[in-house]
Amino acid sequence: MSFGGLAQDIAGAGAYAMWDNHLYFAATAYRSAHIGASLPNTGAGQAINIRGLAPYWRLAFQEDKGNNNLMVGTYGMYVKTTPFGITGLEDVYTDWAVDLQYDRVIPQFHNDVLSLRGTYIRENSSLNSSVSAGVTSPGTHHLNTVQANAEYHFGNKYAATVGWFNVNGTSDSLLYPASTPVAGNFNGDPRSNGYIANFSWWPVQNIGLTFQYTGYTSFNGASTNYDGFGRNAGANNTVYLVARFFF
Repeated sequence: MSFGGLAQDIAGAGAYAMWDNHLYFAATAYRSAHIGASLPNTGAGQAINIRGLAPYWRLAFQEDKGNNNLMVGTYGMYVKTTPFGITGLEDVYTDWAVDLQYDRVIPQFHNDVLSLRGTYIRENSSLNSSVSAGVTSPGTHHLNTVQANAEYHFGNKYAATVGWFNVNGTSDSLLYPASTPVAGNFNGDPRSNGYIANFSWWPVQNIGLTFQYTGYTSFNGASTNYDGFGRNAGANNTVYLVARFFF
């Protein structure tokens, strides 16, 4: 479920509150809402079909003092799903995370802003349905994701960011198969890590231009020949360009 595995496939209702401008709390309950699928939901053709409700929570504390702002928080989600149906064995996911952000306004440098961010996500899963279907090995699984970045805003026109990410977890040659070039996983290992460099420019207030480069030092468990077809992690390095217009 990590990294938005349910994005655009669920609907929910929730509430949030802020106490004393310091403590923030939010809770939401989600159900599956497959776009374009007929009702009632049969689950056919859908890898994720939430059983009952999937609760999400967010708790964060923030403190403003002078030119400094600090936020520390936690969030998570619990999901029970029956792949490709609405009855039968279930796959169960429990995701929890901790994150922090520190912002510092620097008066000595024309109020430039330095931001530091970090996130750790842990996913524990019990995949009984997937084991029965022969696409996952028996036993519990876990996945760890760590992200960190530093961003510097030069006035209100330029911003530069450097970041690092690391993913690791339970090896499983069924869950992470080496069946295809590019996306395959010769080692059955989810480990991937690398870095991100980003530069943004706002020539005027409502136009934003961004350049981003993502580099992989390891992908799908290896730095070289990770898919068994001779592809190296660095072959997935990506340049991302975007122009945004705000109105």
